[in-house]
Amino acid sequence: GVLPGAGGSIAAMLSYSTEKQISKNSKNFGKGQIEGVAAPEASNNAASVGALIPLLTMGVPGSGTTAVILGAVVMLGLQPGPLLFANEPETIWTLVNSMFIGNIFLVILNIALIGLLLKILRTPPKVLYPLILVLAFIGTYTLGYSITDFYILIIFGIIGLVMKLLDFPLAPLILAAIIGSDMEQNFRKSLIVSNNNVGDIFWGSPISLVLTLMTILALVYPLIIKGFKRMKVKK
Repeated sequence: GVLPGAGGSIAAMLSYSTEKQISKNSKNFGKGQIEGVAAPEASNNAASVGALIPLLTMGVPGSGTTAVILGAVVMLGLQPGPLLFANEPETIWTLVNSMFIGNIFLVILNIALIGLLLKILRTPPKVLYPLILVLAFIGTYTLGYSITDFYILIIFGIIGLVMKLLDFPLAPLILAAIIGSDMEQNFRKSLIVSNNNVGDIFWGSPISLVLTLMTILALVYPLIIKGFKRMKVKK
């Protein structure tokens, strides 16, 4: 209960970090390594569709997009929840089928437009970087309409530049900036619900126990792999 339904961008960063840890070609990440592109894209697509599961089964949107869909569904007179599958099976299966059809059309469009997409990748950095900076400042200002957000953006930009020069991974910093406040708020809520019993939060149920073990494994796995590699070198 510490981390609610994460968005596709968060899932993409987590999958990129995990793939970089387990890949044999981790040194080439950031230079066009195919695993570094395929992993976040796959998780991003999975997160987008997965956000519909809590929406349809419990009436709880798993992302901002599904929150908009929830409003549209309610306006149509439908009540998301367990009974939706029994009362409106035609609507549910139409939605599921639309996902399959939509993915097929996406494959066709991507193959047809691959030449145009490659031309976009050839955009000169002197044109691309100013556009990114302008969009970043506009997006930052529209979040809270505060000049203070500009200073925060600049500070984090400088921190990111220093980390890049020192070869530190940027994904953890971005992830912390995006979900840090939500994690803290939901952790407090979890403590209140569990009467300040941390054990009940992290290993009080089979689901939380499995997630905790997976998190520990993700942290320890790179060290284990390095240990095995050193043992092989010594032999």
